[in-house]
Amino acid sequence: MLPPKMYHSFKYRLYPFPNQGRELLRQFEELRFLWNHALEQRIDGWRKAKRTVSYVDQCRDLARWRAYDPDGIGRVYGHVAQETLARLDDAYQHFFRRAKVGERPGFPRFKREVRSLCYPDSNGSAAIVPGRNGTRRLRLSMLGDIPIRIHREPPPGRVKTCTVKREGDRWSAILVYEVADPMPPPATDPA
Repeated sequence: MLPPKMYHSFKYRLYPFPNQGRELLRQFEELRFLWNHALEQRIDGWRKAKRTVSYVDQCRDLARWRAYDPDGIGRVYGHVAQETLARLDDAYQHFFRRAKVGERPGFPRFKREVRSLCYPDSNGSAAIVPGRNGTRRLRLSMLGDIPIRIHREPPPGRVKTCTVKREGDRWSAILVYEVADPMPPPATDPA
C-alpha cells in the first residue's frame, strides 16, 4: 500500500523584472481572451447547432489556435491554457449540476480581467532554482527565472502546482508541494 499523501501550500512574494511583469500581464490578457472565446464557442455551438462543445473539443482546437497565433496564445505555456479550459469546463459542470437539483445555477460569465495563472502539473515547468548571491528564483516555463523571496523553507520535493497572482501592484506565487503523510500514532489500549 502506498503511503498517504498530504499537500502543503506556500505563498511567496515575487519580484518580476519589468519585462517579466509585462509578459505576465500579456499572458493574463491572452488567458482572458481564451476563456471568453471558449465560452462564446460553447454558447454558439448550442444556439446554432444544438451541439455541446466539450473540454476535449476545445483542447483539440487549442492546438490549432496556438499554431495560428504564435505571438498571442502560442506564447502561453500549453498546460496553463488547458487549465483555463478545464476551469471553464468545471464551471459548466457545476452550472448543470446546480440546475439539475433545483438550486440557483449561475451560468459561467465572460471575464473582464484575469488576475492569476496556474501551472497545474508541475513536471518541471515550475521550480525554485538558485539565483545570484544566494538568492532564489522561480523558474517558470515560457517566462524564465523570476526573483522570489523565500521567507520560510519549503519541504523537500517537487512543486505539484504553481499559481502566479497579481494583487494590486504585488505579485505572488502559491506553490503546492506533495509530501508524504506522517504515519498516525499507534493506537493505545484503553485501560
